[in-house]
Amino acid sequence: MVSEKEKEKEKEEEEEEEEKEKEKEKEKEKEKEKEKEKEKEKEKEKEKEKEKEKEKEKEKEKEKEKEKEKEKEKEKEKEKEKEKEKEKEKEKEKEKEKEKEKEKEKEKEKEKEKEKEKEKEKEKEKEKEKEKEKEKEKEKEKEKEKEKEKEKEKEKEKEKEKEKEKEKEKEKEKEKEKEKEKEKEKEKGRKEPPSQLKKIKIN
Repeated sequence: MVSEKEKEKEKEEEEEEEEKEKEKEKEKEKEKEKEKEKEKEKEKEKEKEKEKEKEKEKEKEKEKEKEKEKEKEKEKEKEKEKEKEKEKEKEKEKEKEKEKEKEKEKEKEKEKEKEKEKEKEKEKEKEKEKEKEKEKEKEKEKEKEKEKEKEKEKEKEKEKEKEKEKEKEKEKEKEKEKEKEKEKEKEKGRKEPPSQLKKIKIN
């Protein structure tokens, strides 16, 4: 006899199988849907391609028109180029004239430069003269300083002379003092008694 557990197991297995089958069916459906989508996309792409082709045709037409316009422009450009060439020739002539003028200006500038150089030389000479004058002034100043020094020396000599005079005066004063002292001594000798004078003489 089949037990309940085994029955249950079998049931479960069957259910599982069914579920698997259902899943497979679902997958198949999905795949079909995908395929449909792909087909739709392809159709869309085809439509796009058609549109592109149409656009290309339009572009070709446009290009043709552009080419025509270009040709017209080329003709215009040729005319312009001719005019330009004429203008160039005129400009060349002008340039030649300008060059002549420039040459004249250069000559003038050279002359100016020469004059400037002459002026510079004159200035240099003036500067030399100034320097000489300065040197002379310096020499004069030196001489003045020497004179001052001499004057100072003279003053010193005068001071020395004055000092000598003072010393002489002092000596004279000393001499006078000595003379006075001698006179005093003489006076004392006169006033003392004779016996004292004798003693002094003996002594």
